[in-house]
Amino acid sequence: MFKKALFATDLSPASFSMIKCTCLQVLADLGTTECILAMCMDGGTFNPVVFQQAQGVFEQWMEEQKKLLEKNGFKTTTDICSECPGKGIPHLADKNRCDYIVLGSQGESVIKNFLLGTVTFDVLQNSSVPVFLFRLKPSENLPETITCCSGTQDLLDCVLFPTDFSENAECAFQIVLELVSKGCRKVVLSHVQEDRRIKPHLEHKLEEFNRIDSERLEEMKKRVQSVAPVIIETRLSQGSAVHEILRIAQEDKASLLVMGIRGRSNIKEFFLGSISQNVARLNTTPMILVPGKKA
Repeated sequence: MFKKALFATDLSPASFSMIKCTCLQVLADLGTTECILAMCMDGGTFNPVVFQQAQGVFEQWMEEQKKLLEKNGFKTTTDICSECPGKGIPHLADKNRCDYIVLGSQGESVIKNFLLGTVTFDVLQNSSVPVFLFRLKPSENLPETITCCSGTQDLLDCVLFPTDFSENAECAFQIVLELVSKGCRKVVLSHVQEDRRIKPHLEHKLEEFNRIDSERLEEMKKRVQSVAPVIIETRLSQGSAVHEILRIAQEDKASLLVMGIRGRSNIKEFFLGSISQNVARLNTTPMILVPGKKA
């Protein structure tokens, strides 16, 4: 499931920092042996000659990044396309039959031109494979220097899985089970009774909803236990889903979040737009965002 990765780059200092980060060791731990180092250059606004010359320079820089990935033990090849990143990255992942995509993001603080904002949103919307989102931040002493903010924490220490119990969340849960089989040490299963779905007309059913969803979380817990004897905890709460997920991630010191990116009824505004994207923007923890089945 994690054998072949598409590593998206824009050749910025941030992308070089990400490739050099020791936390990428988790990719090898998950079984990744091969990387496609990919870049998208939208040449539509360039003179063809200028575009061709620029592509040659970028290929040289990509060769430097390729050597860094190979130094870490990954068999690496490069690929460049002339599409916009939002469509080109998923296209290259499909073309190269990659199991997942690796992106870097700085969250609310913008790294200009580095796979952020609408680009990340478009990649998530168009991707047919999971997207591994690493968190980046400016150095405290050198603001112009970008580093990975996962630090020395092992990304498999504590995996948080927020679920809405949809079919597409089940796709994300399969990734959780895979992580458990690869050595994850703790799993936190959470569900939020979101106020905007409960109030004011369904508050009288909250107790019933809590009973049903507690049973669902317990069933999921049993499925995790059947894979490996890891620590498993459940969290059932009420409020804003985004705020609750961020709170739980902080309180449980989650090292990695796994979330679906298409929720109930494939309503974009419900899960992809309002929840997954906002969590991805606001949290400082690496994430794996998993596309479900498209309608």
